[in-house]
Order: sequence, then structure tokens, then C-alpha cells
Amino acid sequence: MCPVPQLYSSCLSVHSDDDNKSFTTTGRFESNQTRDEKYLMKCTFNAWYQLIYNIKIQFTMLQAKNEFHLKKTYFNYWKLQIHQINYNRDIEKAKLDSIEIIK
Repeated sequence: MCPVPQLYSSCLSVHSDDDNKSFTTTGRFESNQTRDEKYLMKCTFNAWYQLIYNIKIQFTMLQAKNEFHLKKTYFNYWKLQIHQINYNRDIEKAKLDSIEIIK
């Protein structure tokens, strides 16, 4: 047996044409089941939104981390290259100095 949804009314729509008088009260009827479904859809939407938002933040952080490590790797590589060039230059200079001393 299916439960009967209870009605929730904020106000009632009434139309009357008695004695050339008309009045209208606008409103709506909605069941508790409809409200629960709307609330559930809202909660589901918020949960998906937060999940996607967190994934985007984590992805952005991962990109920044990868970019940092890549730049750090390149920096260390070129730092070593410069040290190697200076070291080789010092060796060449030492060779030239020793040749000059011998002469």
C-alpha cells in the first residue's frame, strides 16, 4: 500500500464571478512527497557540486605541484651545468697556468 501524500498549502486560488465581483488569491498546493523530492534533489546537487569543486581544486594543486617540481628539476639541471662549465673552465685555466709556469 502506497502512503497518501499530505498536502501543504500556502494559500488557495479562488475565482468568483458572483454579482460581478471577482477576486483571486494565488497560491499553490504541494505534497510533502514533492517537498522531500525537491530537498533530496537539492542535497544531491550540492553534494555533486562540492565533489566536482574539490576535484577541481585538487587537480589545480596537482598541476601546481608538478609545475613546481618540473621547474625545480630544470633549475637543478642548469645549476649543475653551470657548475660543470665553471669546473671545466677552472681546469683549463689551471692547465694554462701550469704551462706558463713551466715556460
